[in-house]
Amino acid sequence: MSTTGNVNFNVVNDAYEPATPAVGILYFEGITKRGPINDPSTLITTPKQFRNLFGNIDITSDFPLLAYRAMQKGAVLRVNRIVGNGSAIAESSYVGHGVRGVIAAPTFITTTTTPHGEAQGQVDSHTPANVAIGDIFKITLDGANPIYFQATAATVANVIAGFIAAIAAEKIAHPTGAWAVKEVATSDQTTFLRTTTKVNVAGIYVDTVAAVPHSLFKVYGKYAGVDYNNILVTIKAATNTNADYFNLEVTLTNDTLVIEKFENLKVVNASIVGSTYMDIVNTQSNLISIQYADTSTFTYQLRPTNSVYSLAGGSDGAAPVLADYVGDQAAGTGFYAFDPFEDSYALACPEISEDDLAGISVAGEAYATLRKDLRYYQHLDNTNTTAALLLAEKPDIDSPAIIFTAGGLSITHPISSLPVEISELADVLGNMAHIHRTYKVWTAFFGPDYGVLSNCLGVVNNFGTPAKFLDLDLLAQNRINMVIKRAGKTMFWDDYTSQVDPSPENFACLENLVIYLQKVLGPVLEKFLGKPTDFQLLRDIYFSVKPIIDEVKTGRGISSYLWQGDQFATAFADLEVNTAADMALGKTKMNLRIICIAPLKEISVSIILTKAGVTFETN
Repeated sequence: MSTTGNVNFNVVNDAYEPATPAVGILYFEGITKRGPINDPSTLITTPKQFRNLFGNIDITSDFPLLAYRAMQKGAVLRVNRIVGNGSAIAESSYVGHGVRGVIAAPTFITTTTTPHGEAQGQVDSHTPANVAIGDIFKITLDGANPIYFQATAATVANVIAGFIAAIAAEKIAHPTGAWAVKEVATSDQTTFLRTTTKVNVAGIYVDTVAAVPHSLFKVYGKYAGVDYNNILVTIKAATNTNADYFNLEVTLTNDTLVIEKFENLKVVNASIVGSTYMDIVNTQSNLISIQYADTSTFTYQLRPTNSVYSLAGGSDGAAPVLADYVGDQAAGTGFYAFDPFEDSYALACPEISEDDLAGISVAGEAYATLRKDLRYYQHLDNTNTTAALLLAEKPDIDSPAIIFTAGGLSITHPISSLPVEISELADVLGNMAHIHRTYKVWTAFFGPDYGVLSNCLGVVNNFGTPAKFLDLDLLAQNRINMVIKRAGKTMFWDDYTSQVDPSPENFACLENLVIYLQKVLGPVLEKFLGKPTDFQLLRDIYFSVKPIIDEVKTGRGISSYLWQGDQFATAFADLEVNTAADMALGKTKMNLRIICIAPLKEISVSIILTKAGVTFETN
């Protein structure tokens, strides 16, 4: 602070550029081989990413294939995996540190020979000649005061020497005679060992018992599902060649293209809560999660034994029902799993028809109406081959929040190379995402220019021929949008919402326009919260939103608009929309009146046959 007169300028950048809402993102819900359940937090951008997280397309459900096709057309997905009641997580046995020896209650031996008849000081032929370096042996006297020691050389004699050293170091009293020592080895043989080395003992006997490893951790499938039973977890030598470290590799027996590798891991002895050495696996793996065991009592370096561990017990549960797809708002399941996100214009269960799950259309429309920032798209079944059957399947819903599609596509399956029939909806929405990215959100996504669907053999139920025009028109009148094949093109032909009364809300593309305005204007208007509610505020709001609306007009979304927000008022007497009383409470109102530009739906041409002898002038 200056002590003499001075003028300081501090420049504050309060310029605000409205964020452009995300486009090309679809909310899809359905059945996959594996992956997170009721958690669509990951944006899926490629089929490879989908396969790593949710599995391949080689299942009975068409949903993974439909997701692939949507992405191939340019969509990015948030995928909500659905499972039925009774699903279960696969798990392995505990992964442990080698083998360990245990001395049971002391057994006083008075004979001068071992039970196998060897003389004192000889090694029994039943005893394995070597042990593994790093094997841990635990000695307990009367089940208390455990002593641990570790083999530093691969010989049985070293184990015995270590045992004696442990007794000497701990200064444990023992009676004259011998201790019975039980060692967990790699075989089921009963073996005995004696030594003439004495530390106040007459002899040591080692008796093999069943292997009991130090439990280090258990491996679980990352999520519930039967596919996790195909996981193999392999413990290998570490890349850095340090014997205290290890590599962990995760593979699938039914998908060799999916593999995860975690290198140079090292056990750090700690309690379950304090363990962190496998956190990188829990954080980065799409396939497994780790549950630690308590290793806080051990003072030596532990390392899991090199081996292959399989998982079992995973289950998909019963077939999903309507309640699984709709979900619960409080629990954040089903449709409500998408509640934390606001980056899409469309939600669909692209495989499921109304005939598959009666009530799915009503539930989807209700969810979209509740949110207001997306629309629900519903497929009608391919088995309904006539207009009458499609009309019978479609519920009587009068709402702009739902769009019905039908017709089905015939494609070549990418695995079997055989022709198969699938829902059209994923292709339609994938194309819509492409149109949104390439043009404008309010650009229509139907017709021979913007509605063409590639990589198709044809349409399952084609109403696109002249002979089927009346049926196609009847379906459009009843707000069912068909994919058709005409003039060699497979295309989406209409984009009507289920709104009955004629209005701009009849068109899905104009619904996208309204959603766009909400998404882009909302953050701009929120910026003014907390500022003084005066006439300057009303002007500032107007000049902040005007460029955005002008851009929509320039982009042929609207032909004209009127902003009614008292933006030119200078006194309370000038107010037309707001009131002095509301402004005194910090409340303002604005009306945005727009005239939308509808997509062209009909062209009429009169061909007039004229008598011979008449000439025409062209200008």
